[in-house]
Amino acid sequence: MNYVRSIAKALAYLSVLAFSIWLAKAGLASCCDSPEYLPVRMPSDSVSYWFVGSSRVKSGINTELLAKHYKGSNFYNYGISGATFLSASMVASHLLQHGGSKVVFIEISPVIAELSFDTYRFTKIAGVDVWATGYDLLRHELNSNSTQHLVAIMSDKFFYDITASESLRRAWQSGFSSEGGSQEFVGYKSLHGNNFQFTTSFLADTDSEKYSSRKVDVEVHQRIIESLTNQAKSRGSKVIFFLPIAYKTLHEKRIVIPVHSLLPDSMKLTYPESFTREMTKAAFLFDINHLNKPGSDAYTRLLCPLIEKHIALAPEASDLGE
Repeated sequence: MNYVRSIAKALAYLSVLAFSIWLAKAGLASCCDSPEYLPVRMPSDSVSYWFVGSSRVKSGINTELLAKHYKGSNFYNYGISGATFLSASMVASHLLQHGGSKVVFIEISPVIAELSFDTYRFTKIAGVDVWATGYDLLRHELNSNSTQHLVAIMSDKFFYDITASESLRRAWQSGFSSEGGSQEFVGYKSLHGNNFQFTTSFLADTDSEKYSSRKVDVEVHQRIIESLTNQAKSRGSKVIFFLPIAYKTLHEKRIVIPVHSLLPDSMKLTYPESFTREMTKAAFLFDINHLNKPGSDAYTRLLCPLIEKHIALAPEASDLGE
């Protein structure tokens, strides 16, 4: 009797699971078939420029200002809330494989084995094969550690697949915001207000010297960077890496600064002392590690001379002003 009961429970569980997956796929299909939410059409006849990373990129880099400064160039902000270095690199990998030549600027952040909800939405709408893309990024270092990263990301994906309810589908269609309210999940989004009155979270002039020589495990970062670099070269494109200007924890600085310091100058943006000094203002912070509108405008203006050598139309750049 107990044996029959166990079999019945297992069959019931599998039936519910199968039905949940069917509902999820049906809901995702209805969302993703909407032309309004298809990925941006990538220009194929000119070089395009993309900024990829977490919500710090989303609220910190004003691509409208960049487009005004470099007239005739196409700039896109693909900062995604909750993106880690691994998931942001998956987004970058997808971008590199579609459209024409491009320069992709990628925020260096910790390699955390998780797939945020907004990153998941991007993969579904853009048609990204999460397993294949993650495997391509990590296959040169496919050991127990990187395998755990892939399994954890696939677990997150599976969870979202089977829990895509009607309310979540409505959130997709209206634009979901982790801060509350409605907004698109990619594209520059300015933040208004000043809710943090200290400057301790900013990158300091002395941080590079302080943390560059620290012994931390950068191997997974390096393997992902190597994979992205090879993908970019094969497509006539380029990847450039940069540090966040503000941090939630000191631990993050200790992880990402050594990664940045090991990169050749041709593959990274390096902030001069004048840059960090001008940015270190509490009035520029929305919260501990996100820039508000004045902060993002200042940061974008200061980025212009740093990215200029990577911009094809740099000689035609106009003056942003102060």
